[in-house]
Amino acid sequence: MGRKKTGANVGCYSKVGKAKRKLRKDLEQYKTRNRVIKRLGFDSYRDYLASDLWKSIRSKVFRKAQGRCQTCRTRPATEVHHLKYWTKVLVGTKPELLIAVCRRCHQHAEFDNGRKTTLNEANRRLGA
Repeated sequence: MGRKKTGANVGCYSKVGKAKRKLRKDLEQYKTRNRVIKRLGFDSYRDYLASDLWKSIRSKVFRKAQGRCQTCRTRPATEVHHLKYWTKVLVGTKPELLIAVCRRCHQHAEFDNGRKTTLNEANRRLGA
């Protein structure tokens, strides 16, 4: 039988468990993305990003943002961030869930001391 959680430890165990469940759920978004990418006929996310489909979507996102980073609004946008990895976003029919960003803002959102952040954390860091 497991150790009974009592007193001050109850909150601690509860918070740790909750944080782990949230992280698993957040990481599941990348697995979902990869499943959608496969259903769309791409071998990998990298292949999707190299596709004519993505190049067309990316171009439209840049045009809508008038070439400016939608986060800092000062530097030119050079990358596009997916707020969600839904099929409609990946095929371009939900462009409102894509934002044009500069490399600096995107890197700040996606990495924390060299560690890849979750999609939800990246979105939070971008103010989305």
